Amino acid sequence: MFFLIKLNFFILFFLYFYAFIKLIKQKMGFSLGIICGVLYFIFIPVVVFVFTEKIEIFTIDFSNTNLTDVNLSTNIYTSLILMAYLYSILIYIFFSEFYKKERIHYFFNNPSVNWKFYFSISIFLGFIIFLAAGIMEGGNWYVSREEFFKKSGILGLILIDSFAAMKILFIASLIYEYYIYKKLSTIIFITIIFLFSVIDIIMTGNRIYVFVVFAIVFIELIKAYAGKILWIIVALIPFGYMMSIYRHIRGNLFIEGLPTGSDLFRLIQETIEKEPPAIKNFLLGISESVNFNVLYEIFHHTTFQNALWGSTFIKTVVFFIPRSLWPDKPLSITQVAGKYFAPQAEHLSLVTTLIGEVHMNFYFFGIVFLPFILIFTKFLLEKLFNQNNFTQILLFIFGLLIFRMPYSDILLLSFFVLFYYKFILIIKKFGVQII
Repeated sequence: MFFLIKLNFFILFFLYFYAFIKLIKQKMGFSLGIICGVLYFIFIPVVVFVFTEKIEIFTIDFSNTNLTDVNLSTNIYTSLILMAYLYSILIYIFFSEFYKKERIHYFFNNPSVNWKFYFSISIFLGFIIFLAAGIMEGGNWYVSREEFFKKSGILGLILIDSFAAMKILFIASLIYEYYIYKKLSTIIFITIIFLFSVIDIIMTGNRIYVFVVFAIVFIELIKAYAGKILWIIVALIPFGYMMSIYRHIRGNLFIEGLPTGSDLFRLIQETIEKEPPAIKNFLLGISESVNFNVLYEIFHHTTFQNALWGSTFIKTVVFFIPRSLWPDKPLSITQVAGKYFAPQAEHLSLVTTLIGEVHMNFYFFGIVFLPFILIFTKFLLEKLFNQNNFTQILLFIFGLLIFRMPYSDILLLSFFVLFYYKFILIIKKFGVQII
């Protein structure tokens, strides 16, 4: 039985890799983002799982949760559930991307505004959040930000979504200007990516948008230098290791206020001593393998009786209702998972991935519903955003984020992106010059 489980995982991996290679030859887009999310957040842990038959939980970070190690010997049934969901996503990919008689040709266009504007606004909004949350006064960055958003209510939500929307528009416009419009030099492009990565990680304590940038760059490198892909991967290993150990650093980064250079160096040194470079830990760290453990716990504990039945998907349309008026307003799936698997940790959110969110909401019906959810989302986003070379980058980002983050949060975020994108287009028609 173990052999058949491993064989099926390998078959699934090659099917996803085939779909990935086929899609990058065509275009960016929502489906490619979904595939990249599956390959990165699911299949990297799966590779380790297949060879070691165990995914251990990082006790340093998650000792206050109910999460446990995932052993292949005791998780045959749950592994079959995961496989069913992975085949379900492949059904969506086949019917939405490959089973077509006609092809849409995406026209070349100049985006509404260049990257400098979005970059400036995102830094400004990030700095406001950074100061308002009181992070520079000392304390755990995550707790400080959670308390800020809890107190600020709807205004805080608008602020954080506007911040995220500007980052997405910045990333898309930067990638567009360098790879498609070819207006930037390589030196400027690399410098801007480096500055954005450092600033965003420090301000937010989150690596997801830096990951989005590097995912797109990695795809473009594959397209341009397919024969040298091994060297590209080797070159990215040091960066990947630093992103892996950053999860240990971020909680204490502002514990005494703004860190000095020596404080930062000390934190990095202590973290490296606790987690020296190792292939297994490196792979599990960069792929946030705790999501894999969470997913298996969801498969173990979700039943027909306690399924959420779509409640976490409606946040997009009820976000404006204050919790003071609706105390039981649905939470994001990450908060639900945090309360479920870490009831003693007040501020902990746990990533479920889209697969976990669908299963917690619809139980085994989720295997059938998932392709329709993805088809609906792709159709909606393509109708909202005119399909051109620039907006296809936006759709890729949404696909990648929707697989990793709460569905309703990213769908709501896409509306913020659409608003700002269209708003800039409108004011430019009136002759207003923006950078």
